[in-house]
Amino acid sequence: MSGPRERFVAEETRFQGRYNRSLRDTLYQAYKPALARTLGLLALGLLGRMALLGNANLIGYWVDSLCHGPTCRPAPLLFSGYRSSDYLFLLTLANIVGFLFTLFFRAGLSRLSAEAVSRIYDETTMRTSRLPMSFFDQNPSGRVMTRFTSDYNNIFRVFGGPIAEFLTLIFDMLSMTVLLALASPWLLPFWAMQAVLNLGVYLWFLPSLREERRELARRRSPAIAHF
Repeated sequence: MSGPRERFVAEETRFQGRYNRSLRDTLYQAYKPALARTLGLLALGLLGRMALLGNANLIGYWVDSLCHGPTCRPAPLLFSGYRSSDYLFLLTLANIVGFLFTLFFRAGLSRLSAEAVSRIYDETTMRTSRLPMSFFDQNPSGRVMTRFTSDYNNIFRVFGGPIAEFLTLIFDMLSMTVLLALASPWLLPFWAMQAVLNLGVYLWFLPSLREERRELARRRSPAIAHF
């Protein structure tokens, strides 16, 4: 028997397109109470990764300072007159600062993300409990339970360590771009071309990934409803 309820389920699982703007608004509302702390942690994360990745540039300037000859590249004015002991001190300081900033960023963001996900869960529970009975007649109970179990667990796992890892990768890319521009600006076109190719691969596989996740949730829903 094919009724409105079954047609609604089919249309929901075959949805295609980008995430709705309400999703971004929900995430913003979840992080809004701790927005200042979140921005501060993001700044710490970026500075920490730049401090760690900048060691390669410091070592390069150190090597340049040891080279004496007409073909040698002079060190930047900021490091003029630096001795080997000064470079060793800068490298040690950069490693300590980078490690501490990265540690505070990862631990602090994981804690804030857990609080944000808890706000989403509490708000979703409150609003679902106030929906009319027609909503529960139109939506299978397995789907509703999936939103509060597996979907919530997926969000909680992503908003913990993985989102901090994801942001760390973004900070690494930004830091490497800046450091690459300082060391060899002529490599930037190749860097940009590689970024475009990676983005193309990501966009190519994104619809398939979303469809597989929706299919998994659809197949899991009857079992959850049965239990």
